[in-house]
Amino acid sequence: MGHGWSTRLYALYNSPSFSGLNDYDSYSYVMVAVKKSFWDKKASLKLDVSDLFYQLNFRVSSTVVPVVNSNINYNDTRRVRLSFTYNLGKTDLKGKRVETSGNAAERSRLGH
Repeated sequence: MGHGWSTRLYALYNSPSFSGLNDYDSYSYVMVAVKKSFWDKKASLKLDVSDLFYQLNFRVSSTVVPVVNSNINYNDTRRVRLSFTYNLGKTDLKGKRVETSGNAAERSRLGH
């Protein structure tokens, strides 16, 4: 989006299925987030909404005699979050990294 703005969209869909005696209806999940970075990308403010359409409810049924039932599990999955993040210290540490490996001592001993 430019100027420090970014968005994220996450969606999940699970088709109807069955397992053993149970039939499971389809369910879905959508998460949307908007993020604004500022102060030279050291800080950010993010607003996200989870389960936007409130569709993460599991419907389970069984029609096999003598186990005949139908359930809907309503979970409190819709959330709205506002978060602020500030990164302390240096943000560019790529030049400071040192290669370390488990066999570094052996390689130096062998002259490699």
